[in-house]
Amino acid sequence: MQKKVLLILISIVVSNLCLPNGFAEDSTVHSSILEEHTNRVTSVAFSPDGQTLASGSWDKTIRLWDVHTRTLKATLEGHTDYVYCVAFSPDGKTLASGSEDYSIHLWDAHTGKDLNTLWRHVGGVYSVTFSPDGTLLASAGEDKTIQLSDGRTGALKTALEGYKHYIYSVTFSPHGRTLASGGGLLRLGFRPTSQTVQGATGDIGSIWLWIATTRKHFATLEGHTNDVYAIAFSPDGTRVAGGGGQRLTGHFKSVERDSRVSGGQRAAGRFTSLEGAPRSTGGDIWLWNLTTRKIEVILRGHLNAVYSIAFSPDGKTLASGSADETIRLWNAVTGQHKATFRSHSGVIASLAFSPDGQILASGSFDGTIRLWELSSAPVK
Repeated sequence: MQKKVLLILISIVVSNLCLPNGFAEDSTVHSSILEEHTNRVTSVAFSPDGQTLASGSWDKTIRLWDVHTRTLKATLEGHTDYVYCVAFSPDGKTLASGSEDYSIHLWDAHTGKDLNTLWRHVGGVYSVTFSPDGTLLASAGEDKTIQLSDGRTGALKTALEGYKHYIYSVTFSPHGRTLASGGGLLRLGFRPTSQTVQGATGDIGSIWLWIATTRKHFATLEGHTNDVYAIAFSPDGTRVAGGGGQRLTGHFKSVERDSRVSGGQRAAGRFTSLEGAPRSTGGDIWLWNLTTRKIEVILRGHLNAVYSIAFSPDGKTLASGSADETIRLWNAVTGQHKATFRSHSGVIASLAFSPDGQILASGSFDGTIRLWELSSAPVK
């Protein structure tokens, strides 16, 4: 009996020693789950007032959720293929969405009416974002260009060119004068239709900075060793984070979820093997100082590529989501790991903080959205 008790105590001690610094299990953090999508959720975004959450999915729809009641408000239909990205205008009146069907739709964020369809790209649209003043809408994707349109009328302004690889993320700085972009060869969950990618160039592993007013590429942030799939500016505009990494070699096994997955759509799945993992680097987050354009800190801990990152509104916390099916919270200044959330059973494709910083929304390949109550998280 004493031997059995001793073995149990040793097991508990070993388990605790194996936990990362500042780890927080899901059971200690309250989260709500939103489950109306019938396929992978690729993008989530809060409205400026924090009352509505928009989500885009492989089920070809955008869904609007009431954040307070956690209920579905509306389903926006119009895209004919996977929806990859959604973004609210700064005034909250318009919602933009980008899709594998090559189009960008502009929706009335209150009524759900389809206001306009923009044909800007010859390929899937992987990222859309409004400038802080709402005058510009930037979009990027498979055709390796960034298209700038009028944020109110949708009229085409100009195109930014130079990339040799797919552009997966584009975002404006808080002051709106700078546009940042990053890309790579192939992000899991995106379906490029072109079969070839040109040889290695300086756009792999780097973030390009553009002057929004003159449309000029003026600087490159280098140091990241693999594809950049997600970019975020700190709220004060002094730093920029890039998330990416090399996807671990492994088999992604499809999982039949339930009757909601229909019409031949591929369901969410998870990695069942990691053959060749020692040859891979997993996923990292790199933080650059925009004044010096030097790397300040590298955040390591994810076991697979990082597909989503977001700064909290106060700039103190950085959240990251990965193909390892976890969400991590970091001290954005020191890089210290604060907490890990585990509940999703698929890639964490998108993250967004509510405007008050109290909720973190996550969209996953498991077809669900989770709203994490950060005030309940026992983080450092």
